[in-house]
Amino acid sequence: HGQSLGSFMTGHIMQNRSVDGVILEATATTLPEVVSFKTPWYAVPFVRFSYEPTTLLINNAQAVSQYQQKSLVIIGENDDLFGAELGKKVFDAIP
Repeated sequence: HGQSLGSFMTGHIMQNRSVDGVILEATATTLPEVVSFKTPWYAVPFVRFSYEPTTLLINNAQAVSQYQQKSLVIIGENDDLFGAELGKKVFDAIP
């Protein structure tokens, strides 16, 4: 089970270990997409973000797209932390 930022650890575990099932709650696709979602449009020209290279390898949508066990994605339509659309991308990637 991974909630919010914890869902990225769950995605990492899904890609690297055999697990029987996962629950991703208030999840998102990638860290850069979360940062893009949270950065106000007026700040974009003035800020730059750098990421630890290993964090760029974690992609929850990719992880669930290759996952063949039971999975549950819980998304809140009013999620202002990650946005429902990022969680929906994860959900849509499930085979």
